Amino acid sequence: MDVALITLSAGLVLATAVLAWFTRALAQHARLAWMEAQATRREMEYARELGARPLLAFDAHVVGGKIGFLLVRNLGRGPALDVTLRFNYWDEDPRAWYERSFGPGESHQFKIPEPLHSDVFRARDGQFTVEISGQSTDLEGRAIEIFDAADFTRWTRDAENAGERIVGRRKIAGVEPE
Repeated sequence: MDVALITLSAGLVLATAVLAWFTRALAQHARLAWMEAQATRREMEYARELGARPLLAFDAHVVGGKIGFLLVRNLGRGPALDVTLRFNYWDEDPRAWYERSFGPGESHQFKIPEPLHSDVFRARDGQFTVEISGQSTDLEGRAIEIFDAADFTRWTRDAENAGERIVGRRKIAGVEPE
């Protein structure tokens, strides 16, 4: 009887050891699955944030072949709320602009100082850059800092070197190219 009890006890210990080993392996797989689920959740949250995030872009814009403006567009999928921008021009005091909401696809044109307003191609002879700073919020209330620049000098040089950049380029929805 002692041999049978020892044999059964050894079998029970062996079965417990095998179950413990499989349980450890299952716990490792469960931990990896949890880590992957967390990474997927973070990626989905980031994709959702980007899907509704505004993206303000700044560029030179020409009307009538040479009249220059600063063009501000929202290229993102979400609205920019409480937009506060500060434009630092090359020879004037900074200008401020506020807009309560700036929708996706919306654009605004701003008059730039002379001599470039009446002939933007005078920029090729100097250093004319508009520095833009400011902030806005997205739909979730997250703050978005804005720091950018529109280099009119480089833009005019590029436009002269590639004439097709102006002719046929639609920069504002609903406005046909000249």
